[in-house]
Parts: sequence; C-alpha cells; structure tokens
Amino acid sequence: MLPIIFILVGLLFLIMSIPLIMEKIPPNGLYGFRTEKTCSDTEIWYKANKDLGYKMAYAGIITIVCNLLLFLFSGLLDISSMTVIGLITVVAPLLVVVGLTINH
Repeated sequence: MLPIIFILVGLLFLIMSIPLIMEKIPPNGLYGFRTEKTCSDTEIWYKANKDLGYKMAYAGIITIVCNLLLFLFSGLLDISSMTVIGLITVVAPLLVVVGLTINH
C-alpha cells in the first residue's frame, strides 16, 4: 500500500508539470518557479517555468518507476525500509530539480 501513495505523489508531480510546460501559468504568488528575476519579466517567467515543468515531469516519472519497482519487491522489505526508500525516491528527484533549476 505504501508504494502506491508514493506512486500517486509522482503522478501529482507529473500532472503539476503539464501546465508549466504548456506555459499556461502566468506569474503569480503560489505556483511556479518564483524568484525576483522570474517575476520581473513574463518572458523569463515562462521560459524558466517551462524548464522547471520538464524537470518536474522527469522527477515524477522517476518517482513512479522507482515506486512501481518498490511495489513489485515489497514482499522482500519491511515497512520501515519501504518507507525510507519511498521517501528517498520522492525527495531526491525534487532536490535534483531544484538544484538544476536554480543553477540554470
């Protein structure tokens, strides 16, 4: 059951990335990559958020695939191990996305 929750989190990342990739999210205070620079110019906003959207989609796919594998092998692991591995498969891709986006 636990890997299914993490699969849904990965699916949420994927769903949230689509409007960013399609440039449907205007500058706002809640959703998107908000920095002083991205909020200062709509062209920069859309370019940065499209890039973020692609990276979020990749993170979602990685999270889904890893947790599908975790689900398949869940009989070999106890709940504590599955929880730690599941959290790593959610947090690690997000940290990479943030790091790559900030340094871009």
